[in-house]
Amino acid sequence: MITLPITEQTKQPEWNTVLNAAKSNGFPLQIICKPKKKIILKTQKNKSHTHTNTTKKWDIFTYHIPLIHKLTSLLKNTNLNIAFRTINMIYNKLRDRIPLNKINSSGICVLKCKTCSDSYFGQTGR
Repeated sequence: MITLPITEQTKQPEWNTVLNAAKSNGFPLQIICKPKKKIILKTQKNKSHTHTNTTKKWDIFTYHIPLIHKLTSLLKNTNLNIAFRTINMIYNKLRDRIPLNKINSSGICVLKCKTCSDSYFGQTGR
């Protein structure tokens, strides 16, 4: 019986058992060994890839003045990627500057009578 997880000491006897079963059933050993080689290569790639690859974090700075660029140049040797954004975006150009408050705003209103068809026009003030 196999106990999980399989340790390095129990891997080789298990592999020998698989090979003996394959031989006795007439399977070519190339078919059995090929997936094992792929697994070994994949684990070696993953081990070497994780040690050499260090992920950098991104930070975004709003570009106001050239001093911001000088400040970020000091951070180039750190584990930080830097991106710039501007203030004058299309969203800032198109949005309303003063939010409308419909309750407190002044203007012309129309009041209609429910019983008769008369209407009252008037001006509201703040």
